Amino acid sequence: MNQQSPVEKVTRYCWNRHSCPYLNFEAPEKVLMERDYLRERVNQLEDACEVGIRVLQIKDQEIAGLKEEIASLKRQANQEREKIYKPAKKEKNSQSKPGAPVGHRGSTREKPKNPDKTVHVHLKECPHCKGEVKRISGENSFSDHIQEDIIIIKTVTLFRHYKYWCPKCKKVVSGIGEGEIPRSYIGPNAVVISNLGHYDIGIPYNKLKRFYRDIFGLPITTGALIGIDKKVAEGGISFYSQLEEKIKNSSVSYTDETGWPINGEQHWLWHAGNKEVSLYRIDKHRNHFVAEEILGKDYKGVIVSDCLSSYNLVNANAKQKCIAHLLRDLENLINLNSSNPEVVNFSVNIEDILREGLEIKKEYEKGKYNQKDLERMKEQLENKIAAITDVKITNKRAESLRKRLIRHKNELFTFLSHPEVEPTNNFAERQLRPSVISRKLSFGNKTKEGANRHAVMMSLIQTAKLQGKNPKDLLLSLILGSRKIRTPT
Repeated sequence: MNQQSPVEKVTRYCWNRHSCPYLNFEAPEKVLMERDYLRERVNQLEDACEVGIRVLQIKDQEIAGLKEEIASLKRQANQEREKIYKPAKKEKNSQSKPGAPVGHRGSTREKPKNPDKTVHVHLKECPHCKGEVKRISGENSFSDHIQEDIIIIKTVTLFRHYKYWCPKCKKVVSGIGEGEIPRSYIGPNAVVISNLGHYDIGIPYNKLKRFYRDIFGLPITTGALIGIDKKVAEGGISFYSQLEEKIKNSSVSYTDETGWPINGEQHWLWHAGNKEVSLYRIDKHRNHFVAEEILGKDYKGVIVSDCLSSYNLVNANAKQKCIAHLLRDLENLINLNSSNPEVVNFSVNIEDILREGLEIKKEYEKGKYNQKDLERMKEQLENKIAAITDVKITNKRAESLRKRLIRHKNELFTFLSHPEVEPTNNFAERQLRPSVISRKLSFGNKTKEGANRHAVMMSLIQTAKLQGKNPKDLLLSLILGSRKIRTPT
């Protein structure tokens, strides 16, 4: 027979088991149940606290990362704001002196050799003391001073057309005078000034109107100036088409684009060109379809551009990403994350490799390397880039740049495989600069037709400059219909 434990005996035979005076007259069974419940509840709360502590630690890390990102964005915003609103300040160098460097050969404007007229300047009295003067004779009795000036003369020409009878056509016919624009009250020189002033220099129509009135004494309306541009642009459409074909068949194209509003709606001014041709186009879109329309679906040359994704889908023989853009991105990355050694090391190493490639090209141009050397060094540089970009980076901006370098790994040193190609698209940016200045003054165009005229006129004017021709001669050939003056092709 099993014997009962002392506890069971006490519990079974305790007279106060329903109301124990030592438990504040509570039943022991109830107190034990509450104890077990509270013990279990405490365990649950401790587990919950541990989970909460871990969540808070994760949140603290996320908050610290967000604070760092906000600080980085603020620094970047301040830099952009300073670029826009503050003038650039040059660092003072106590050792440098103002002016050209030592040994720099100065340049002066060549003096005219054949003056149109001579003015003899005599004196009747001394300009200092008002005393009587006597003219010096001999070899050094005079000195010459030549200056050039502009004489603004408005001429009005009457073209008297004599009528003739043509027996063959059975019509009365008449000719066109030299320098005459049929049905135009404005002569060719005035038209050229309007074209070059508006498109090449970027003067808005309302200021051109004041220029004609105040300088030339020629009242003219804005509508007349626009009408002039329309006629000239229409005459240049065929030449513009020739430039389009030449770009598609070119060996290299430096491309870029910038915003161009039309009646307040955002459009894009595209440029594609090289040292011989400069082509402009304004389109509502900034996608690869526009790039394909400009360069062709299977471009046989090298496309030099920034990292805009629109160029990724364009088929080309080769592509070169602008090294200058990448170097600027690396510099900004270092400035915004100067306290992050991981980002700084990554940026500095990539920058050194890119600059090494630029230095190799310079040495090649000096004759130090041959084409085989370039191919071998190009492979070495690409391997260095691949080794650095193989490791992920925690910083979001640096990681984004790392992925971009991986995506364009075969487009970083194309200028070593094709030494005739520049490593940057600075040429395209320089060609867009006149239009950017014009946009700041005129805020783009009001109509799509005006934007198309801008693309045609800028293409003709800039191409003429690249080919060493005077844009004035080109515009006169379009105005007068003369084919004696060759146009850019």
